[in-house]
Amino acid sequence: MKTASHQDYKYVQQIIDEMALWAQKRGVAVAQRPVKLVKGKVRDGLVVIAINIDTGEWVGFCYLEVWQHEKMVANSGLIIAEAYRGLGISREIKLKMFELSKERYPGAIILSLSTSPAVIHVNHHLGFTSISHHEVMRNEWFCNGSNSWVNFTVLMKNNH
Repeated sequence: MKTASHQDYKYVQQIIDEMALWAQKRGVAVAQRPVKLVKGKVRDGLVVIAINIDTGEWVGFCYLEVWQHEKMVANSGLIIAEAYRGLGISREIKLKMFELSKERYPGAIILSLSTSPAVIHVNHHLGFTSISHHEVMRNEWFCNGSNSWVNFTVLMKNNH
């Protein structure tokens, strides 16, 4: 696990394609992440990536979304390459994301927005508290701060 660098740009399209494919398989509407957005996150040091050192393949990926003048950060886009799922890699990436979040934004609230049962399971074991869609949508601070999130439009359109 490491913070991604410009050397990891070569994995960006593969990761975006895997995100779209996995969302399609799960039957959920997830906005396609533009290459420019993901490369910008890498450039800004907001990505954790896992690489198989033997094969050079990407194994897992996640990035930080920052809102409300750095008062709120979210783990976003967590994806594990299909061949590596079920091995605990998402947990390790999440732990590294915590470190990155606390290092870069020490006073921020850390969120993880997900409809993925696997991500929700990992979040639960890491101590995240689940809240309902209804509670989230009543929180003006969240709604106003998260409108730059790549999936915000889909969330609002589908009332999820």
